[in-house]
Amino acid sequence: MKKWMAILSIVTSLTLYSATGVATASVSTIDSFDANSLTKSDGTYWVWGGNYSVPTQIQELTDVKSSFNQHIVVKDDGTVWQWQRNPNSAEVDITPVEGVNNVIATYYPLILDVEGKVYQMPVDSSSTPIKHSNLFLM
Repeated sequence: MKKWMAILSIVTSLTLYSATGVATASVSTIDSFDANSLTKSDGTYWVWGGNYSVPTQIQELTDVKSSFNQHIVVKDDGTVWQWQRNPNSAEVDITPVEGVNNVIATYYPLILDVEGKVYQMPVDSSSTPIKHSNLFLM
């Protein structure tokens, strides 16, 4: 009987010890997301898929408020930026999208801003967005 009491005492104390050592899970800080990226409440921007097999922070983009398809992000100040991975290196090219602010939705190649204006991204013959080009207001 004493043997069983000792075993029960050890099991109980180990159970209590392990229960007190469990850390609480942090609350999710995701502000916006799409199929291949997310924006956290601290303004960081994370991507995955393609050449990024695990979630990877795009260090060059800060103060990001929301993200959209075609690698378009809106910063806290309302400016719109597009990023692309340089195919010849691991570097990321970030370009301001001139002529539009406060994007609320995209549907490739269209962009909708908060005022209800619709813009079209210029594309080349293979439907790839033309980098460093102004948008067409429709």
